[in-house]
Amino acid sequence: MIRLDQVELATIAYWGYRTAVYAAFFYFILQAYRRGIAVFYDKRLKLTDTSDKDLVSWGITISVMFVLQWIDHLLHFSLIGLEMDYLLRRRLFYVIKLSLALFFIFIIIALHTLRGCTFSRLSRLSMYLVIPSATVNFMQLIFRGYLESEALRPWIVIVIVSVQICYFVAIFSYLAMQLFADYKRYIRGRKNDQEEC
Repeated sequence: MIRLDQVELATIAYWGYRTAVYAAFFYFILQAYRRGIAVFYDKRLKLTDTSDKDLVSWGITISVMFVLQWIDHLLHFSLIGLEMDYLLRRRLFYVIKLSLALFFIFIIIALHTLRGCTFSRLSRLSMYLVIPSATVNFMQLIFRGYLESEALRPWIVIVIVSVQICYFVAIFSYLAMQLFADYKRYIRGRKNDQEEC
């Protein structure tokens, strides 16, 4: 039996989360090309179908996750290169992580309000999953940044890995449902074309 240590498990969960976000963002781009990008931002286009509302809400959430993931990645590597006291750098790191988590919630709410659409289950779940992440970052700021303690590290890794696995499952399950619905529409369209001939 293969045993994974916490670092390996966290790395696998992180890359699974990143893969899910990339795949979902690619699908979002495909849908924006197919339906027109205006459906995601133009309030004049009414969303009558529940699946359209969910798709727009999901697209907003995934695009924000994708952009903030890149910002987080760039800031992380920028902080590593800074020449400053390691405790100050650690504090700055966790303050930025906490700020990005809160910024994520704010941006999701703002974009949904601007578009005038309701929150899909994935959007709500994404915002709910940010709460444990923000809490963990705050705890890390206190424990690692000010107290220089690693006492909660095993528990924090468990929380972060659990959150990333939940994101992975939620994103890929919604993506699978959307792909299946697209496939059913495609089959229905082919049947209609054959009946017309």
